[in-house]
Amino acid sequence: MLNKKMQSSQKGNSKSKPKRGQAEVIFAAILAMALFSFLISANLISASDKDKSSTKSSNLGNKFNSMHGIQKTTKIVTERKEEPRYFMVFSTGCSPLQHWQSLLFFYFAHKVSQPGNVTRIVSGCSPDEAEALREVHREKITPLSDRFRLHVTPDWGYLDNKKYWNKPHGLRHWMENELRPPNNVTEYDDDIIIILDPDQILLKPITNDFSDFEDRSLWVTGKQIEKVRHGSPFAQQYGFGNGWLTSLKGRLAHVVGKDSPALKVTLQEASRYYPAGPPYIATGKDMF
Repeated sequence: MLNKKMQSSQKGNSKSKPKRGQAEVIFAAILAMALFSFLISANLISASDKDKSSTKSSNLGNKFNSMHGIQKTTKIVTERKEEPRYFMVFSTGCSPLQHWQSLLFFYFAHKVSQPGNVTRIVSGCSPDEAEALREVHREKITPLSDRFRLHVTPDWGYLDNKKYWNKPHGLRHWMENELRPPNNVTEYDDDIIIILDPDQILLKPITNDFSDFEDRSLWVTGKQIEKVRHGSPFAQQYGFGNGWLTSLKGRLAHVVGKDSPALKVTLQEASRYYPAGPPYIATGKDMF
């Protein structure tokens, strides 16, 4: 799956090394990319698809299980104590297409024994659709692993009618409601959060350790960075160049805030280090 160059926010001794908060820039870029996606939306699912998403939960789950011969399992994945906790999430709408993509995503997460929790963040469901989805999850997904979760959020599409806000706002809703109780805000700082898209399939587990990637050409800096750490998130390189920055036409501050270090990123830095997409991998502290 990681068949392109991996992005790392750590630049080694490069002369063009940005002197600002790398993690903040990466995730400011995620917000900008959400808006950029609206501007290049060819071949993406229409927002109206959510109105067509009424499916019978039993038929959806039974068809999937009969296709793949899934059996109930009590398999427990034992993680080494020295490893951080992992939280893998993927964001979806409430269309039939993304229901099927989600079933497949959970199946392969089970097949490769992905460590930690795996959560589908779903936005845009009506109350009846959300309840049907919860039933499918209880009957067909939870038996695969009790670490597989479903988190239903409000419909963020009302913000300028742009469905692309579902990912950043849905992620924040999940973090604020599931990971960060008001009286224990640092509990998840050292854990690893991984964001993928529902149309991606796991062929092997994803962790914070990339020490076995011996091919230096996988890294845009040519220098291997072995682990995701505070201030050094990883992401997949995409072919956006600096479009995520230039497409906003001077309105970046409106998206990322007037104090964001993303405002100081040059076009060259934006094109080389930050044209990133899923998988995004970062510590809980950096992600929030």
